[in-house]
Amino acid sequence: MILVSIFGVWQGRLWARNIFFILTLPYMLFFGIGSGATVLHIGSNENFWYELYLATAMFSIVFFFMLIFLKPSREWFNAVNGNQAEKKTGELSWQFQLMVIVTAMGCSALGSSIAPSLLPLAKEFMLNFSTYYSRLAILIGFDSFGFGIGNMVILFPFSALMGYWKQGNVAILTRLITIGSIFLLLLFPVGKTLLIFSGFFISKVIVIACIAYGGLISGEKVSKYVAKLKQLKAIPS
Repeated sequence: MILVSIFGVWQGRLWARNIFFILTLPYMLFFGIGSGATVLHIGSNENFWYELYLATAMFSIVFFFMLIFLKPSREWFNAVNGNQAEKKTGELSWQFQLMVIVTAMGCSALGSSIAPSLLPLAKEFMLNFSTYYSRLAILIGFDSFGFGIGNMVILFPFSALMGYWKQGNVAILTRLITIGSIFLLLLFPVGKTLLIFSGFFISKVIVIACIAYGGLISGEKVSKYVAKLKQLKAIPS
């Protein structure tokens, strides 16, 4: 994901810069401090080249992080995009986009915590199937359904509020809410097969994207309806 965001930054995409900010912030807070300690230990043990590589990688990430958020960098992004990116996002500042991502993380965490567990019901259905893939499909389906119910309660109202507040930005807000919500999904228990991880991860990303898109569309329609009512009231009888 970091490599994809770096490629997007190279293309001058503002969304890629925001993603890179979220992904590399832990490096700034933790590894940036650790790199200083690493430099102090270079040459004091047998892992000289490993320590040198580690310090170089950490400082490179911190340097690139600082570089793309300086004022000349912002001017370059606007020049490359011809200021079209700001028009497409409805003048959404990167601070607002960051707020949406962080809030979506909290909404997803809360929604996942209240999601009903349908595992007993899924096991009953799995008894009728003998193949591994059929049972896996049932398990993923029930897990995604419960996950969707929990997030509908929390994430849908938040998305509707964002759609009402910032109408005309459904595409960018859908991406931001989805990006924020999938971070907690990366904490999937280690030790599972790649197939199971991919199935659970992709299905939940699709669920989140659909909930976010539906909430944003609903909020945008309510906003337009309220605007029409205000226009009717402004017309003299």
